Amino acid sequence: MAVSTNISSFLAEVAKRGGIASSNSYDVQFIIQNQELLTQINAYGSQTSDNFMFTRMLCNEVQIPGIVFASADIKGPYKGLNARMPYAKIYNSLDMSFVCDMESVPYRFFRAWQDFISNGIAAPVGLSGVTGIAPVNSRRVERKESFYFRYYDDYVADVEIYKLEKNSDKTIANKQFYNPYVVALRRAYPYSVTSIPLSAASSQLVKLTVSMYYEYSDFVSTKSTAPS
Repeated sequence: MAVSTNISSFLAEVAKRGGIASSNSYDVQFIIQNQELLTQINAYGSQTSDNFMFTRMLCNEVQIPGIVFASADIKGPYKGLNARMPYAKIYNSLDMSFVCDMESVPYRFFRAWQDFISNGIAAPVGLSGVTGIAPVNSRRVERKESFYFRYYDDYVADVEIYKLEKNSDKTIANKQFYNPYVVALRRAYPYSVTSIPLSAASSQLVKLTVSMYYEYSDFVSTKSTAPS
C-alpha cells in the first residue's frame, strides 16, 4: 500500500531535519605526517601553519568521490536466471579545483608534493659542460641528473572532506555551521596537477585542478561543529 503524504507534511519533515543540503558549504583538510614532505612544501613558499588553512580557503570545488563495485556474471544460481555478483570495490579518484592567489599557493603546495614524490638528484657541477640555467630571482636553478620515486609510505597522506551545513540549532552559540559527516580518503597523493593556462586576453581567475589517488575512504557520521 502506498504511503499517504502531502506537501505540508513533506515540508515539515524537511524543516525538522534542518532543510535541504547546500553544495557550497564544505571544508578540506590535508593530514600530512611526514616531516620531510612538510619541509619541502615550506621550502616552496606555501603556508604550512594552521593545517594549510590558506590552501583550504582557496579550494573552489571538491567532489566526494563515488564508489563502484566490479562484478562478474554468475550463470544459473536459480533456474533460468543470471546474477551479477560484486567481487571488488573501486573508489573513484578525487578531483579538486583551487583559485590561485597572486603567489599561487595551491600550485606551490601540490607542485612541492609531486616533486617530493619524484625526488630529483642535482647534476654534478661540470657534467656535460652544463651547470644550470639562467638565474631566476638571483637564484641559480640546478639541473637534475636523474629522478627516483620515494617509498610509497613517505608521500601518502589522508584527505578529509567535511560536509558543512548551516546551523539550525539555536542552542549552539556562535556556530554558524555544523558538520553532519566526514569522508576521509586514506593514503592519498596527487597524481595529476593540470596545466595553468595564461593568456593575453581579458583577465580571468587563475584556477588549478588537482586529481588524487587513494586506497579507500571512510564515512564518519557526526553532528559535531565545523573544524576551526
